[in-house]
Amino acid sequence: MTKKFLISIMILCFLLSGCIKDEPTQKIPTEADSTSNKNVRDSNKDSNTVTSTNTFTQTIEVANGRLFFNECIPSTNDIAYFNPDTARAERWDLEQVTEYLGTSFYPSYVPKSLKLCEDFYSGTFISEYIDESMYWTVAFEGDEDSPVYDHFGLFYSDSFADEYNPLRKNLYIEVSKNKIPESDILYSYETSEKSKISNTELTIGFYKAPYYDGKKEPAGYSECFVAEFMMDNVGYRVKSENLSQDDFIKILTSLPVFQ
Repeated sequence: MTKKFLISIMILCFLLSGCIKDEPTQKIPTEADSTSNKNVRDSNKDSNTVTSTNTFTQTIEVANGRLFFNECIPSTNDIAYFNPDTARAERWDLEQVTEYLGTSFYPSYVPKSLKLCEDFYSGTFISEYIDESMYWTVAFEGDEDSPVYDHFGLFYSDSFADEYNPLRKNLYIEVSKNKIPESDILYSYETSEKSKISNTELTIGFYKAPYYDGKKEPAGYSECFVAEFMMDNVGYRVKSENLSQDDFIKILTSLPVFQ
């Protein structure tokens, strides 16, 4: 079988998978169904009902709501960080961040294959792990020391190796006060149907990001989910790469605001 024929089969499979729409509503178990969410993080079992990242259902009922996955298109965006020459930066620990936000944002469920990044991380948020404690950079400016950078987050991955790996499993949880966290990616939704968990409205999206191996046609696709919402004056963004839809839902519904 030639390489050209193999590529044609891959493209056909992707086109067929992209046609999955308007499927019947599916109910799957989430962490909200568990009698003890606190024990999930320490569990060595991942009881996934959807075992393949290729399994996708657009509308899903959960114990305390209904989720709709809008098709979306990501695009790059320039975000403004603070000016280190004019702003005063501080390093806050989890206790300070929790007091500022009024809530914690650590999920009680994370797939066992993912580990929390303990190295210095400088993405849309800035974090570092020092002496077994997490710290985030906050910046203030002006006479009243108004916060100009209050973006907090967690980054999980199954690999922190330097080499390029488009199939790496990543999870980002980002929060900011009084606004949806700034992002270096903008999401354009082809539909805008809202999801709801515990009377909180969310916008949830799904897209496949192509990756290449030097050829004109994509070598494959990374499957991505994203959820954005406001609750109690805190903005949230939860984004996954190459995780199953089931795992994404269990992470999302295990956030403290939904418990």
